[in-house]
Amino acid sequence: MTNSTPTILIWVNQYKKYQQLIEQGLSDEASGVKREIDEALPLIDLTWKDLEQAASDEPIP
Repeated sequence: MTNSTPTILIWVNQYKKYQQLIEQGLSDEASGVKREIDEALPLIDLTWKDLEQAASDEPIP
């Protein structure tokens, strides 16, 4: 079994970058980051919900 922590941290950082671009009104740049995330998620067995949860400060129930 491999440690998936580094992988999820990479994609959580990308998710946060995506959110920052949206907040800054940079939708073209955000669209590119979103596309990159969308392509990677099935390969790493994660979902947008997983990223949202991991990026939030709330503990996982």
